[in-house]
Amino acid sequence: MNSQTTIEKERKFLVGGNPQVFLQWLKENYVKSELIFQVYLNTDPDNEVRLRMCIDGATDVTTYHKFTKKLVGEGESLDRVETDDIITKSEFDELTRRLRVYVPITKDRYWIDKNITFDVFTLEDYIQDEVLLEVEYPDEDCITKNTAFLKFFSEKFPIKEVTHEKEWRNANIFNHINRLLK
Repeated sequence: MNSQTTIEKERKFLVGGNPQVFLQWLKENYVKSELIFQVYLNTDPDNEVRLRMCIDGATDVTTYHKFTKKLVGEGESLDRVETDDIITKSEFDELTRRLRVYVPITKDRYWIDKNITFDVFTLEDYIQDEVLLEVEYPDEDCITKNTAFLKFFSEKFPIKEVTHEKEWRNANIFNHINRLLK
């Protein structure tokens, strides 16, 4: 297994107004994209384990990952130590077999530059007329230098920050969606 450990910083926003205009802007301004399908083996925020299948937007190459996360701080962003293990398709399949029934979280990831990613969730059954936007960045300086992104969005779209609202944690969204199946 190939492992990489990083500190993940993220902020989350509900983007209202006309989500299609916002999505069109992202599609016109990204430098790289991928489609992500994500499921959880453990949703405890102090020991989260998730699996992810990523399909590169340019090459259609699929990679499989197993992530473990631990919350390390809650300032303006949510900060977590995250370990990313690249796994094989057969390992992914074996781990997902442990889940009896699941619907993955689906999101489109766009790199606006080499440091900042925007994840847009496909959650039609969870929210209407808004888009859940997750912004990930490597450090506070990066987001401070790129406040133009947030200024741009707030001028064009109604934005509500939901970074610290537990209902918008990915694992909680996954649990809610999958509870509906039981």
